[in-house]
Amino acid sequence: MKNSELHFESLKESRGWYFVEYAPPIAGNPFALVQLTILSESDATDSGRIATAMEQELCVWLERYGVPLMVSSFDAKGDLISLNPSSHLMGRKNERGEMDKIWGLFESKDLPPLSSDILLSIYDDISYRTSEDIRAAADLSFKRNKQGFQIALALLIFWLVVVPVTIELLGFANPIIGVIVLIYSLWKAFVQLMKLLGEWPEGWKEKEQSERKRIMEHYFWHCERNPEGFQRLKTENFNRETRRQTASEAATLKTK
Repeated sequence: MKNSELHFESLKESRGWYFVEYAPPIAGNPFALVQLTILSESDATDSGRIATAMEQELCVWLERYGVPLMVSSFDAKGDLISLNPSSHLMGRKNERGEMDKIWGLFESKDLPPLSSDILLSIYDDISYRTSEDIRAAADLSFKRNKQGFQIALALLIFWLVVVPVTIELLGFANPIIGVIVLIYSLWKAFVQLMKLLGEWPEGWKEKEQSERKRIMEHYFWHCERNPEGFQRLKTENFNRETRRQTASEAATLKTK
């Protein structure tokens, strides 16, 4: 089995004021990744406390799996936290079983690649998928979506073609049904014409759609005249949603 065929799941654990995610090596990477997500803005500015936590996590995960790793920290918005002298801490166990660490990056020659068999033996407690598993799942999803589209298309043809033709045939067989269908068709045409002329009273759905359109046009009018403010608003909304998702994920980890 090739290294590129292995895709291990990541591990997440809560530490109270932050949570940590451990990701085993992926294709082309001879080291694991550890990410600390700092939950509050005030803690995200405490460089000394973050650096200490990173060194502690380095020891924890090196002791647990022994695979070289890189530790980084991010705030609740997902932005990398800048530390001095480097925002990344790397560590590994040397030939004597002692830990080597560096604020920065090891040279590639110091990190030999790990075979798939070695990775499987190290991470025997972590679920994984192969590239074939992922491709098979993608193919299955595609087939299901294609089948759903075909069913929807068949229903569309049924209502647009089969039902009207059936009604017309019934109309030839029964003059009364033919008259009813003709009156119904004329009524639908009259309703559509009145809607096009704007004379047909709106139902609650149409009113809701009109109001939504009016609000969107109103927002668009303001956004056109203040693109810088619109960009700031988008950034604020994105950051707010990212923080919300981070807080939700942290709360889920705490309950486990």
